[in-house]
Amino acid sequence: MAIFGGKKKKEAQGTPESNGAKEPDPKPNDNGPKDDAGKGKKGKGGSAKDGTGKDGAGKGGGKGGGKGAEPGPSFNPEGAARFFEHARTAHETTNYEYAMNLWLSGLRLDASSMTGLEAFFTSAQAFNAANPKKKPKVDLQVKTPVDKYLAALLNWGGKLTDADAALRAGEAASNAGLDEPAYWCLERAMGLAKQAKRPSHLTFKKLMKLFGDVGAYNDAVECGTIAVQLNPADSDLANLVKNFSAQATMSQGGYDDVGQEGGFRKNIRDAAKQKQLQDEEAISKDEGTIERLIERARADLEERPEDPPTINALAKRLLERGTPRDEKEAYEHYKKAYQLTQEFRFRQAADDIKMRAWRRKLMALEKKAADNPADANAQQELESARKDVLEAETKVYAARVEAYPTDNQLKYELGRRYFDQGQYEDAIANLQQAQGEPKLRVRTLHMLAQSFLAMQWGDEAVTTFRQALDAHGRDSDDTGMEINYGLMDALLTKATDHRELDAVVEADKIASSIAIKNISFKEIRQKRDAIKKLIAELRQS
Repeated sequence: MAIFGGKKKKEAQGTPESNGAKEPDPKPNDNGPKDDAGKGKKGKGGSAKDGTGKDGAGKGGGKGGGKGAEPGPSFNPEGAARFFEHARTAHETTNYEYAMNLWLSGLRLDASSMTGLEAFFTSAQAFNAANPKKKPKVDLQVKTPVDKYLAALLNWGGKLTDADAALRAGEAASNAGLDEPAYWCLERAMGLAKQAKRPSHLTFKKLMKLFGDVGAYNDAVECGTIAVQLNPADSDLANLVKNFSAQATMSQGGYDDVGQEGGFRKNIRDAAKQKQLQDEEAISKDEGTIERLIERARADLEERPEDPPTINALAKRLLERGTPRDEKEAYEHYKKAYQLTQEFRFRQAADDIKMRAWRRKLMALEKKAADNPADANAQQELESARKDVLEAETKVYAARVEAYPTDNQLKYELGRRYFDQGQYEDAIANLQQAQGEPKLRVRTLHMLAQSFLAMQWGDEAVTTFRQALDAHGRDSDDTGMEINYGLMDALLTKATDHRELDAVVEADKIASSIAIKNISFKEIRQKRDAIKKLIAELRQS
């Protein structure tokens, strides 16, 4: 079972047995989960002497480790870090949906990671901005309390301003024994609930209880007070608020082991500093908040004009606001950081800005061509721009693969661009290396098979299409239909070139299955006619 522990309250909660949980049979790691100070994380009701939680709730301890909990993934911070590294790359290349998948995969191995949690929502915010009417597609197996927490994060990630979705994520985190992620979610849920046009006393009542569960009594009192104001007739609610107020006084404003008012916010004494942290943590920033953050970053850069992290901080803030002028300035800052450090990540960030500009220009030309289908000049301008952008992006990704030779996502992106240019041998060389990435395997195999087919390598194409179909596991959805259509085409090519009856008979069966599902799919009617004709020829010969 996994260790997914959050911060532990000072008051003891007993052993696993006293909490109704059986002592697990752990397989200890050499290194337990680490917090920001490098100390072992604690599960609820357990200590963290060695990071394994064996003195308390044990692996899978906390609320998620009680009776009936199903085994989860092994705690693996090193594995989580690898997912997070790939997620950063995916986000920086604007592949936000894939980045969200990777952040969640990493969190499944280290659910207490605040880095992964915060970064997931950065990618979710970017995805929603780029795809306002689309929901992210993420495969999740919901079996354990941690899985339910990740599912709740995904649900919230698709509707970032929904207070109830944020509340449910906090509740799921609390149920999994993840107090710090729970507090992070609940704090934002409270902010969203306050912004609602018609605030619900039930929402604030639920928030009060959940804040109490994680020991954030000051926040519980605040939510309870709002709930009482919204529904003064609820006398039981008023009594609960009094109880939480007393608890807040006794525990000195929250978590005793932290010893600071506000629980997780340490050493925040002045209102200005607290406002800055709130601005930086906000999921959905208004114009005034972004402006304040940019001005602070500019002031920092004036003090440290050649400090790469400070340069990076200002560039990121500018990109959050995202005007063309901001992008141009951010580009210059990243170029400067690369010149100072020769760290490739700064060059990569600068190239991301260039590629976004190229794509916007291309989209404008596509709209112009679509609006003027009879304008030959508009069509020619579009085709020329597509070629130029493709060649430029190929150079960008070739440099990235050289800088990060073990990153299969980058090899896939480079292979895809070679494929789009008709450079099939170069595409195959990169795609063959990228196919080892599980989340890329179906797409990579499909493109590999298409490359072999384009080169008239029939046997290789047939074999690879079959591998892609096996990896996908379905043949009735859009992807399965595409792969099956490619396999049919490859079999037809092979049968035509080598006069093989068995190959064309199999192609005929696939064509028939596609036609039954969708008679209008691609050129299935013409292909089926060609297959029937070839079968007749081969049987007569």
